[in-house]
Amino acid sequence: MRIFSRKIPLCALLFLLLGIFLPARIMAMEELKVGYVPGTGFLEEDMPGHMRGNGYEYMEFLSGFLGAKFSYVPCVNWWEAGAKLENHEIDLLPAMPGNYKTLPFAMRTDHVIARFPMELVVQNDFAGGHVRLGTLDYNYPTPSLAKAAQEHGFSYELISFSDPLEMKQAFAARQLDGFVQPLLHPEKSERVLAIFDRVSYRLLVHRDRPELLAQVNAAQDSLLLNQPNIRNRLNDKYERAKGFPLVLSPAEKAYLQEKGTFHVAVLMRTKPYFYRDEEGNWAGATQALLNQLEQDLGITIELVEVNSLNELHRLLSRGTIDFVADVPCDFSWLDSLGLMPTQSYLEIGYVPVTRHGAQSSRPPKAAVVEGNFETAAFTMTQYPSEQIISRSSWEECFAAVGSGLADVTYAPRATVPYLMEAVSAYNLSADTESIFLESVSLGVAKEANPLLWQILDKEINHLPPRLAAESLSQTAHENVHHLNPVYLLYHYPLQAALLIFLIMGSLAGIIYYRFRQQKRKLTAMEEKT
Repeated sequence: MRIFSRKIPLCALLFLLLGIFLPARIMAMEELKVGYVPGTGFLEEDMPGHMRGNGYEYMEFLSGFLGAKFSYVPCVNWWEAGAKLENHEIDLLPAMPGNYKTLPFAMRTDHVIARFPMELVVQNDFAGGHVRLGTLDYNYPTPSLAKAAQEHGFSYELISFSDPLEMKQAFAARQLDGFVQPLLHPEKSERVLAIFDRVSYRLLVHRDRPELLAQVNAAQDSLLLNQPNIRNRLNDKYERAKGFPLVLSPAEKAYLQEKGTFHVAVLMRTKPYFYRDEEGNWAGATQALLNQLEQDLGITIELVEVNSLNELHRLLSRGTIDFVADVPCDFSWLDSLGLMPTQSYLEIGYVPVTRHGAQSSRPPKAAVVEGNFETAAFTMTQYPSEQIISRSSWEECFAAVGSGLADVTYAPRATVPYLMEAVSAYNLSADTESIFLESVSLGVAKEANPLLWQILDKEINHLPPRLAAESLSQTAHENVHHLNPVYLLYHYPLQAALLIFLIMGSLAGIIYYRFRQQKRKLTAMEEKT
């Protein structure tokens, strides 16, 4: 009875604490309704109850900083979404593009959620002339549309729509020659004639709720403070992951058609990036890139083998080479060669390669490829000049470390197994973690037509992002079937020793069996005689 009486004050205290903190928790997890328009590509329900998209993930990240739970309300079009916001049926309206003044009752947040380019989609047989273009009434095109029309040689009249679905249905019925919209589905099959100014997307809140606007602005401040690259990450995941449409101007198309053949040099002639296969054909990630360039641009690429940077500089000055593959995206270094880098299409991680179990009392010496910017730039900041050994290739650098002339070299992580096999330097070991990363791009000759640089930048945006990674993975898979026995002995000593023991045991057993059989035959012959 005494024990029970002691529990009563404890229970009362517990209920009091719950009464204090639970309402605060409930208020912190207030549910807010978010409006969206399906089919716009920003927030999507790809299966019942499952939301995804650039805007959806942004809102979910934001909810953590806002301390609220979002529920999503589909709307037929932006006008219905605006009406729901005006009637307080929804609390927030994200992704409303274009002219916000069409909703005078709404306030917009300080920060932009996302920016998307505008695009002009046309019929596959589009031939110019005077055309009918659809546009959404709240999102009239930017002045760049007039410039695109002049560049492609057509005039136009705009047909306004309130519903994007109706506009696309009119286009499918060929009542329109084209339409203008934000570029939200890069993988679409429709023909994109032009890409122009970017349109901003913001969050809209009703004017009657200034406190909610202040809370959302503060949450966006916190989000961007803690995750400043959130928009780029989401764009890479949802847009860049699909590759942008390749949209070339008439001048760029004419240049490619007139030029036809391009001469390309490759600096990184090492497996798995660029090498000759068993049939003697070029293969690897770089070759996959060049094949894609030929296919997308409708050009022919001829390879020019270059053995040194001096030779490369000489050929560039003569106008023999149009661009170079696998160069570091470094404007300053490439400027000295007469090259202009495009945006990068691959990141290469460099790892240190050392002799297994080696200990040296001397100052460590590093082997570098002469003229190789990546390893030289890193090594020069880490080692004095007297501790740097120059070699003409990575194979020679590996051999120098293996023989003890150098203590370390730095090489692309993906090339290490192939380089070890090439020089039979299986007494070397490499770290699994990259010491530094280098962005790789195409280097366009400054003597070339400036249009080439613009075209290649567009093409890199258009490339499937996993093109190089898949090619590298395929090369690694092929290598499994062509392993050197020395490689197996070094990397799998116990398994290799067991295999050798089984083979030798089998041979000994066969010899002993044949010896016993022969002996029995001889014994049988002696008994007969």
